[in-house]
Amino acid sequence: EGESLLTRHIHYFQCAEAIENSTLLTINHHTSSTHKVLWYLISDNLDLRIAAKKRYGEKLLTDTSSRLLHTYCPFNYNPNNLR
Repeated sequence: EGESLLTRHIHYFQCAEAIENSTLLTINHHTSSTHKVLWYLISDNLDLRIAAKKRYGEKLLTDTSSRLLHTYCPFNYNPNNLR
């Protein structure tokens, strides 16, 4: 399911790549040093975060071990939903 989610949201990652590329071009034009760009992904969906981390590796900072719960959401209080 993760790859399917990633495909459905790919435009966000393509946008991040475009911003990264234009930022690096600007930085490299004005300096002689090299810079590393990191992405930070926040999502309620653990499967999406895991799939994105697999695809983008060390470039992507995200939590791949925790399910996020909204503090005021009745859905969270059903034990069947906490898989």
